[in-house]
Formats: sequence, structure tokens, C-alpha cells
Amino acid sequence: METATRISVYPESDEITLFFEQSEIMRSKARFLALIAGTSGGKTFTGPIWLQQEIAKYPTDDFMMIAPVTKMLEVRSLPAMLEYLTKVGADFILKEQKGQIELATGGKIFVRSADKPETIEGSVVRAIWADEAGQMKRKTWQIMQRRVGFKQGRILLTTTPYAKNWLYKDVLKRWLDGDEDYFCVQYPSIANPHFLREEYEKRKKELPPEEFAMFYDGRFISRAGLVFKEFRKDHIIEPFPIPNDWRITAGIDWGYNHPFVFSLWATPNIKHELEINQLEEYEIEKPKTKKQVIKKMLADSIIPIEGANYNFAEYYAKEKHIDDHALEIKKLMGDRHVYIYPDPENPQAMQDLKEALYRLGCFNFTMKTVKREGKEWVMDGIRYMKSLMWQNKFLVFNNCENIIRELGLYRYLRNIDGEKIDRPVMKDDDCISAARYDLYSGRQRELQFYVI
Repeated sequence: METATRISVYPESDEITLFFEQSEIMRSKARFLALIAGTSGGKTFTGPIWLQQEIAKYPTDDFMMIAPVTKMLEVRSLPAMLEYLTKVGADFILKEQKGQIELATGGKIFVRSADKPETIEGSVVRAIWADEAGQMKRKTWQIMQRRVGFKQGRILLTTTPYAKNWLYKDVLKRWLDGDEDYFCVQYPSIANPHFLREEYEKRKKELPPEEFAMFYDGRFISRAGLVFKEFRKDHIIEPFPIPNDWRITAGIDWGYNHPFVFSLWATPNIKHELEINQLEEYEIEKPKTKKQVIKKMLADSIIPIEGANYNFAEYYAKEKHIDDHALEIKKLMGDRHVYIYPDPENPQAMQDLKEALYRLGCFNFTMKTVKREGKEWVMDGIRYMKSLMWQNKFLVFNNCENIIRELGLYRYLRNIDGEKIDRPVMKDDDCISAARYDLYSGRQRELQFYVI
């Protein structure tokens, strides 16, 4: 085992200070512990301290530390363990060939890698520290439980969440369900007072929402089944003044207990035209109606496009009166004329909003009729929005935080066997719905087309 590459985890002074979340792990009496945090959240810092605390209780017993792969063990987890033992003045000898640390008290720490699970079997230990446990397989977790089972020992898992795997289902969820054998602490990178807020905010702007949620907020986000995988971090842009000749539109998703959303979009005056009589070049039979053109193009991956679309502002609110909405919408629209495409399922709300805007002296808008949506129409709209992303023509200002968040959460339904169904979960979709009413459902009659 090569340990030449060393890291420095602990301060040069004698004082070691734990912040609140780390202290909670140290105080817990539960058998199975998990410290789940964003990157640089002090996970590897905490592991050796906790394991040494267990060693102090049972100095002649055997213990174990595990990392997901040998390289991580060599360059991070083991150096941190050795550094802490040295710092607290513990007498030990590292037996690299045997993969163990022999303690002067008579106990041992077995040093193991989860990429070699057979090396974990066979040992009876009092406690285990598993670093970056979220990268390990469920089989490793089951072996760990067997290794501490005889002595009713304890396990600490320190990790960033990587997926909704066994760590979420078998550990975090059991704690949330009230199982007293389990205790979890979950927190973002900035809970560590040494982690810079500027770095956190920078990564928040640059990374896809689901990636940021896992690696910097320490939250479990399932990547599987994500609807808008095409939405990338380069689709999130810095705000800029919208030119006066651009067309301004908006979508509305009605709500009271769940969010009301007014989503503003700007589109340059660029059109790509494909008339019905030009379809011969695509070698299909000429449809009879424009509706058939649209349906055929969607089915055959001929992507509708209307130039780039910029989501430059949003209004997102719960439990507000229609007059409150109207006031905020008037401020967002300013002096520009806006074509508004609302959810058609609430015509009374549409009329109430129009009247509320009129009472405020706001007349610079046109409320457009949106086609009522069915399941097929929703999926057509999703495919259209995905096509804009493919073409790098779905762009969001970084101050539109709610739609960015939803795009990282919006998932497909799954059947009883866990297989994806071609229909989204109707959750975390208020801004997405407002965007769809505007970009697709409302503008359907005005779309221009070209072939990719």
C-alpha cells in the first residue's frame, strides 16, 4: 500500500474545533451513523476523530476503515487517519503489507478498499469508518453490518450523495422513519465555516441544478428519469438588456396553494420558414392541414424552432390574491407589449387577471388563447422544449432561479417494475408548465419550421 502522497487535514495548532453538524455525529449514540454533506464539508476530517473516540472506549478491540477504491484510500482516507493518530499522540505502527494499523493498546485498525470486498470479510470489529460510502455497493454495506454484528458495533458513513442508492433507502430513509439504530446529519458545503460562500455561489451558477444539489448542497437527487437531460450549464447565462425590437411573450401557470408563475421570454426577430408546399424535400406525402404537418414533423423528429428563446424574468408566488399578481406582473412587463399565453384550464382566472391589470392602467398586453392540453400534447411540448435545448436556443438568465431548479428535478413516471413511462411526474413543474404554455401550446399556431 503506497502512502507517499499525504494530505493535511488538521490544523497545526493543538486545537481541533468541530462545527455543529460534526458535533451532532460525535454525540449520537445510534449504531449506524451517516454524515452526508457537500464537497469540502468536513467529512474526512470527522471520520478519524469519531473512530479514535470508539478506540478510546475499547482500546484492545479491532476496528476498520474503508474507502471506495484503493487510490482514494492511499491519498486521502488513510493519510487523514494517520495524521490524526499522530496529532493526538497515539502510538501505532502502519503495517502496509498486512493492510492494518497496529495500536500500542493492543488493538488494530484494518485498512480496506471496497473495490476488494473479499478483504473486508472475516474480521470481527468493534467499529467501522467508511469514507465516501455513497460510492460503494450495497454488498459492501451488508458486509460492514456483518463485521460489527457479533459485538453490536457501530458504523460511521461519511459521504457526498451520488445517487438515490442504498445509502438513501437503507440508511437515511430508516432514520427519517424513526429507526433509533440510525442517525444522519445532512448539510451543504457552506455549513463548514471554512468553505467560501463565493465559491458556493459560483458553482451554483455554473453547474446543472441536480449536480449542484448533490455535490454542494448534500441532497439526494436521482439522475435517472430526468426529463430535460439536454439542459446544460451553458444554457444558464448572465442577464443582458433585451433589445427593443425583440418579441416579448409570457406563460402563466395558475396557482394559490401551489405556486402561481408568470414566466417572461424574449425572442429575436429571426424566423426559419418551411411552408407546407416545401415538404417534398423531406420525401413525405404532403399533409392536408397545418395540424397534420406539426404532428408529422414531431413524430419524425423535424424540430420546430422559432429562433433563440431567452427566459429573462419570472414571478413565482404562493397564497397571493390576483391583484397582488397583477401588480408584480405590471412591474415586470414595464412599457413593452407582451403576448401572454396562460394555462387554459382556468378561464375565470384569466378574466380576473385581465381586469386587475386594467384597473392598474396596464393595457400593453394581449391575452392569447391556448389550446387545452392532453397527455399527448404535454409530451409534444416537452419534445419541443428539448429540441430548443438541443439547438442551444433555450437560454435562461441566472436570476430565474425557480425554473433552473425545476429543470433539475422534473422526472418521468415509473411503473411498478421501475421502468420509465413516457409521461412526467406532475411535480416541480410550475415554471416548466408556464414555459410550455408560452413556447409551445400558445404559439403552436404561429410556429415556423425547419429540418435538422
